[in-house]
Amino acid sequence: MPGTILYSEYYSVWTISTGELKRSKIAGPDSEGYKEGYFGEAKFKWIASFFQLNLTTLLVMDSGNHCLCFIVRISGRTSRLQGMCGISGFQNGLDARFHNPYTVILDTMEENQLLLLDNENACLRSMNRINLRVSTLKIFDPSDKEYSNMIQLTNGNSRRRHH
Repeated sequence: MPGTILYSEYYSVWTISTGELKRSKIAGPDSEGYKEGYFGEAKFKWIASFFQLNLTTLLVMDSGNHCLCFIVRISGRTSRLQGMCGISGFQNGLDARFHNPYTVILDTMEENQLLLLDNENACLRSMNRINLRVSTLKIFDPSDKEYSNMIQLTNGNSRRRHH
């Protein structure tokens, strides 16, 4: 049965139709950077992962720009959701900061929560899908086996390996 597969290539997001093997770009140009906008004018630095929030919206973890963005697939609009794109840091709340955020996945225990792996801050964070508030759930020792296991657990749709 034909369908559509979403995938990312460094700084762009694509779909491929499995019936026709036709590839179409959703967002991102042919070079890295940061810019909010529509379709090809929006820029990302390095997409570590993405999450299909619903039928029309993708959340994109732009690790290179230290932020979480969203793409509305129908309009092609791309915008920052959390983090200060281009500036790394660590901060919770409604104006959160990240340092090379790595993965975004759904928290299966809490329906309105997303789990975020903030790689260089070595912590697992949570973002409320309703009010967008970010909080830190756990800070890891990067040499701890538990941290290494968390990276392996959460990087299912990412090609990058932790060093």
